[in-house]
Amino acid sequence: MNIFVGFGYNDQDLWVKELVIPLIQAFDVKVVTGEDLHGQIISQEVTDRIKNSDGLMAFLTRREVLQSGKFTSH
Repeated sequence: MNIFVGFGYNDQDLWVKELVIPLIQAFDVKVVTGEDLHGQIISQEVTDRIKNSDGLMAFLTRREVLQSGKFTSH
């Protein structure tokens, strides 16, 4: 089984890579990411990786704080 895990590939979201991915792998699941495509617009390659996976787990995480007190995301 393959699970695509989408998250911000930056230091702030490193906890996903360090905590969540090993937890998923503990269930004998292969984790697929787009980490090697970091910094690019969501490409056809990411779409293909998602389509070829059995599931998707995506994390919507905070980026910059706005004047309203809300946050941007990736």
